[in-house]
Amino acid sequence: MTKKIFKGTLIFTIIIIVSYMITIILYPIPNVNHPYETKIVSVEDKLLYSKIKEKDGRYINLSNISEAFITTLIEVEDQHFYSHNGVDYKRIIASSITNIKEGKIVEGASTITQQLSRMIYLNNDKTLLRKFKELLISKKFEANYKKEKILEMYINLVYFGHDLYGIEAASTYYFNKLPAYLDYNESAILVGIINSPNNYAPDINLDKCISKKNQILSTLYSRQILDDENYNYFKNITPTFTFNNNLSHTYSYYDDAINKELKNINIDVEKNEKLGLEITSYLDLNIQNTIHSIVSSYSKDITNEEVAVVVMKPNSGKVIGLIGGVNYSKSQFNRAIDSKRQIGSTIKPLIYYLGLEKGMTPTTLLTSKETTFHIEGFEDYSPKNAGDKYANRKINMIEAIGLSDNIYATKTSIYVGLNNLIALLKKFQVDNIVSSPSLALGTVEMSPLELASIYNTFASKGIYYTPTLIKQVKDSYSTRLYSSSNNGKRILNETNTIIMNYLLQSPFDKALGSYANPSLVNYQTKARFSAKTGTTDSSSWVVGFNPKYTICVYVGTDDNESLKNTNISKNIFLEIANSLCPKIDTDFFNIPNSCESFTLNNKINNLSTLDYIKKRK
Repeated sequence: MTKKIFKGTLIFTIIIIVSYMITIILYPIPNVNHPYETKIVSVEDKLLYSKIKEKDGRYINLSNISEAFITTLIEVEDQHFYSHNGVDYKRIIASSITNIKEGKIVEGASTITQQLSRMIYLNNDKTLLRKFKELLISKKFEANYKKEKILEMYINLVYFGHDLYGIEAASTYYFNKLPAYLDYNESAILVGIINSPNNYAPDINLDKCISKKNQILSTLYSRQILDDENYNYFKNITPTFTFNNNLSHTYSYYDDAINKELKNINIDVEKNEKLGLEITSYLDLNIQNTIHSIVSSYSKDITNEEVAVVVMKPNSGKVIGLIGGVNYSKSQFNRAIDSKRQIGSTIKPLIYYLGLEKGMTPTTLLTSKETTFHIEGFEDYSPKNAGDKYANRKINMIEAIGLSDNIYATKTSIYVGLNNLIALLKKFQVDNIVSSPSLALGTVEMSPLELASIYNTFASKGIYYTPTLIKQVKDSYSTRLYSSSNNGKRILNETNTIIMNYLLQSPFDKALGSYANPSLVNYQTKARFSAKTGTTDSSSWVVGFNPKYTICVYVGTDDNESLKNTNISKNIFLEIANSLCPKIDTDFFNIPNSCESFTLNNKINNLSTLDYIKKRK
């Protein structure tokens, strides 16, 4: 070698080494703890559930993973894991020679550390640049983390097929057991799956799975990890597989709603998910389990319908329970947040509130009879009452609400002005509103969550709170990334709101029966609730509240086919209300000093009404 060539080679080598060292120094230190794990905790800081890469799974400490699995993994994936510093150069050389002899890639040389680096920070591109980055990050990992921590992170993040990430999810799915109890037979199967999930998963190709298992057992035997007795025993027995693929949990739809809200929060979700997140939610797991159980109990009565339920906490935007369908395993479409349907008569409290604001009272009389309205700017409009039943006399606002009279509602909407109704809806962040006389009968479309937030405003005495499922977000090192303000905005006048809350007892009021029955007269709750029903051809709604809870129940068809049973929503509401408020003496809304209570007497059935309130004269 000439001096010139030697000098050039030396300079090139020095440049490579210097570049390598500079890159090592400048490249950010991997600052991870529980990579890709998201913990969902309650407001009491109790772990509710956890996910890895948005799939069910818990981060398991190395001490809670069986020695059989750890040993099998290291022997197969990275035999020199504890002796190399992130890159196994001897293995690289050996695998390269083998691959050259075979004329194809039959062996890999990536260490566990390199694989972890790729899973967290890189992709699977087969380029020299990606391999170089992988090497650099691996060196950083080895310099900043103990071997046990690297191994633990890898085991909790590695892919086992079927959207299963981490040992806890895999052990549960394939064997329905905790990772601490995996034996060498089960461990050999799981490690084989890591090598090629689409080839060696037992529910994809059992023969290949068993063959790979026995190959791994042979490796363990040759390295004296297994003795003769255990090797022969495990080689000749196939473990019991459970394939426990239960997608549905009581909180599945709530979790989907959390994921959607998380994407709208002003943090770098993609970056922080890699590091691990802890989300404090407003989920009340007891309430969630209750509404899930009640909805599930009606699955036998449901043919073409779906169900959504939202439970909120008044005087806040806290969503403490949410169901988006009857069966999450069958349909992951979350109707509670993503399905917008016409809300029917549940819009009427807003119209009557505007009426109170403009001088109407609970006893204002309007004639209920079949009517065609001639409204400037619109074609003639002839709304109908359910069953074409009309009072053919003057009725008051209490009757109109309790019996859901469409003529009274239409007259009131004309009196208060459609523009004012639209303006009020927009204050609740409702969009896509079409100006039409039929708006008074609820032709506007909303999701159950949107409608629940409007009624939660009544429950909060006129203060609107943006509905939220997330209180705060921290990274896995407990650094706070986001906190919910939970600040409310007054939209409705407090006194008129409380008057309306008393008026919304009327759907339960037995004394109001006349040309029609109150819509909830056969669904009496134990505690006092304000409520309103709404029905369209394809949807049935019940929204009720008291100072403790706001409950919105939707039953409808996804394809807008006619609803076969309009009473399911009422039954579900009744059961939820009684479960959450089992005591008759639950607090109701205090009467403002400017108001007084009163009752009315129905001459038809000689019954006195419930107590309502009105402003003092």
